[in-house]
Amino acid sequence: MPVDWWEISARIPARLADAAADRLSSIAGGAVAIDLPFTQEQLEDAPVLREDAEATVRVYVPATSGRAEREALRRRANRVLAPLAARVHLRRVGEHDWAESWKRHFPVQRIGRRLVIRPVWLAYAAAPDDVVIDLDPGIAFGTGDHPTTRGCLECAERLVAPGITVLDLGCGSGILSIAAAKLGAAGVWALDIDPFAADAARANVALNGLDARIRVVRGSLGNAAPAGLPPQFDLILANIASGPLSALAPALAGALAPGGAIVASGIIAERMPLVVDAFARAGLAVEETIAEGEWRTLVARGSAG
Repeated sequence: MPVDWWEISARIPARLADAAADRLSSIAGGAVAIDLPFTQEQLEDAPVLREDAEATVRVYVPATSGRAEREALRRRANRVLAPLAARVHLRRVGEHDWAESWKRHFPVQRIGRRLVIRPVWLAYAAAPDDVVIDLDPGIAFGTGDHPTTRGCLECAERLVAPGITVLDLGCGSGILSIAAAKLGAAGVWALDIDPFAADAARANVALNGLDARIRVVRGSLGNAAPAGLPPQFDLILANIASGPLSALAPALAGALAPGGAIVASGIIAERMPLVVDAFARAGLAVEETIAEGEWRTLVARGSAG
């Protein structure tokens, strides 16, 4: 059944576009498009463009009702963008309009040495060593263009070994699960509490022919753990947020096999100490931090690791 969407957009100085996208992603839970008036190459050649140019940042939220929902979203978006002095615009768009708008802002991306994220509507000639992930993200978080997703993918490329088991907590589009399986993981459990994300992940897993190695289930750890979830995993990928990471630290530690690693992301720099402290109290030691802009990705191991 077709779904309508609320498009939330804001015109903002280009130098603040990343910050606005990060703030609006807290509302949309994922898909963020930034329309810049210049290419990345132009920006690198003439960074002064950022002082005068404006960008448009767009996010999309499923529309379930009418005016009251729209006004509630408007108030929330204005609140999160208030520190950036941005004015918010809302409009209701159909499934086709949303899909076409999103596609314009999602290119083929190379991450790390071998990983390539290919939107299904774009052609790509793969090199012999490329690990290509075919993706149609829908509204789910995880396209490779956000620092948290990139950080997790770069870590996965280094940490996934043939035959290991992987838990992808907050799987979003399924991008991390698919990467882990294509890098050699024997079995992957992909969990998300959002039904839209779970549906998108299942579709992407099928698109990549990995139904036999990746199990997508609605759920989380702790009381929300689905039936049949294995007790421990060699690698846990948790691209969620600092609050859930801190609250789930004991459950994450319990789900980690001896010698295994946790890649935790979705962490704003100023909240990183809270996660590190929660991990330490759960017996998890942070051994690596990856920084990109305001965002942090952590690699942690248990005391036996």
